[in-house]
Amino acid sequence: MLKPEVRGRDQPPLPTSNRVEARWGIDLHPIDVRDEVEGRWLRALVYPEHTDRLEVLRGLAAASDLVTSLEETHRFHTMGETEHAFVASLLEEHSAYLESMDALFAAVDAGDHQLVEEIHENQIDPVFHGIEEGVGAAAATHRATAERALAGC
Repeated sequence: MLKPEVRGRDQPPLPTSNRVEARWGIDLHPIDVRDEVEGRWLRALVYPEHTDRLEVLRGLAAASDLVTSLEETHRFHTMGETEHAFVASLLEEHSAYLESMDALFAAVDAGDHQLVEEIHENQIDPVFHGIEEGVGAAAATHRATAERALAGC
């Protein structure tokens, strides 16, 4: 074990505490949370007691799935004005969700469990439930329309 010591008469001023001012890095092999195997690997890296981090990862995976679905909808489906407006509102709500997730990450990194709970309750959950309700209602409408069309055949 190394034991550092300062020798001589002129001793430099020593900090009273060590603080991390910033963290920077580049991931040479980023993990795609949309990939099932890579997503499982990423979740396996989270310590069991870090339930907040695991929940954040699940939220990011769900957010990624939503973006992928919306992109595919735009690419492969012709939409009317109403559907276009709906997708635009979903993307707007999704942006708010991602901003809340950024705040959640910061709170988790800071170890502020109370703030994590507040962000969940006041920001993430309401936006998520709004998206969920909107998608559920649109799916029900689409299903009813499809059933009527099939009944007419």
